Amino acid sequence: MKKTILFAFTALIFLMIWSCSDTQKESSTHSESTHYIPHLGQMMLSTQIYHTKLYYAGNEQNWDLAEFYTHELTESLEDIIHYYPEYEGLKIKELTTNTALKQVQNLEKAVEKKSLIEFQEGFTQLTNSCNACHVATQHPFIKIKTPEKGDFQNQIFLK
Repeated sequence: MKKTILFAFTALIFLMIWSCSDTQKESSTHSESTHYIPHLGQMMLSTQIYHTKLYYAGNEQNWDLAEFYTHELTESLEDIIHYYPEYEGLKIKELTTNTALKQVQNLEKAVEKKSLIEFQEGFTQLTNSCNACHVATQHPFIKIKTPEKGDFQNQIFLK
């Protein structure tokens, strides 16, 4: 009798573990297949927001915040490269890597040095590279500029 109960209990535990592992496999497969990927335009909008916030942080010489936004900008561009290496026949990965991502890496160096002059020069180069990429992708009507005071009034950029 004890052996039967022990066997039944062991079998029950085994079935519960097996059942849970199958559920987890189905669940992870399901979540992967329904994973939301933002449209390229939405990713570009996030990139534009980080571009603006980076400008304010750098100009206020809040280097910790500028470092944070260079990191966020890099991640945003890397997501674009990952999810949209090519889009409508355009080589987005190649263009983004050779233009904006390269300029963000240069800006990271200026932020590390805490050099306002290098930051401002680098930021202008970044902005120009964004616009050059838009021209190369037949979107010359999308023009990015250096932000003006007034944007993101709900965030403090001072140190």
